[in-house]
Amino acid sequence: MTVTLNADLQVPTADLRAALKAVFPHRSKVKTGDDLSERRIRLTFAAGWLYVTASNGSTTAMAKVEILDDTDSRTTLGELDPDDGPILVDLDTYRVQQVLQLFKLGGNEDDTQQSVVVHLSAKPQKRFIRMTSLGGVREGDELKFPLLEPEEMPDVITLTGRALAEMGSDPSSKPLVVDQEMLKLFAAAGNAYAAKLEIRPTGDAEQSGFIVKAGPDFVGTVESHHGLDGLAKRDQWHQNWLFQLPILKVAS
Repeated sequence: MTVTLNADLQVPTADLRAALKAVFPHRSKVKTGDDLSERRIRLTFAAGWLYVTASNGSTTAMAKVEILDDTDSRTTLGELDPDDGPILVDLDTYRVQQVLQLFKLGGNEDDTQQSVVVHLSAKPQKRFIRMTSLGGVREGDELKFPLLEPEEMPDVITLTGRALAEMGSDPSSKPLVVDQEMLKLFAAAGNAYAAKLEIRPTGDAEQSGFIVKAGPDFVGTVESHHGLDGLAKRDQWHQNWLFQLPILKVAS
């Protein structure tokens, strides 16, 4: 077999918009140095699913978008051909903004019937993506641009899968100690999916990872600084509260 270098598929417009909005804040905003590759949003077109990912070094974010049944030209019975792998598309910030601006919901159709038709060309000399609106307020509108070469970005899919597998593996408790700005990044996911955030530890008590979920289609990670300088000070604050609010007095 030969590797498939072209692909045609469809994804629901509402799901694509939610995924991009949820993940977007987690890209790095640093414009120079080692964080350059982390400024982008990665689209991973796998079998049956499009994964939208980003990482800024302190948090990761991943949202999944189901590829509509029988629309992916690469698959046979829902599986990629043996010689094929996922197609990676890295988007700069302004490209994500273009997608959100062009592919809007509305019109007379139900939101679930509105989709984006995606054509991918991964040929070395002709790498591009073309996205066309099917339904919605701008049916037939098209966005086409050349593809960037994939960067050496963090493997968010693998990192997230490992974190999910290790969630709850150690029953010992550990605190989440994090910059408030990092937690605020997850508000976009809660808004995009109209879901409350669920935060759970992963790994053992010495590891610093926490998982953040928003509904069934978003999962992210955030590192905790509970083992760094300031632990003794935080413990003292805790003791001060216990002294100030003894349990018998509170109960009365």
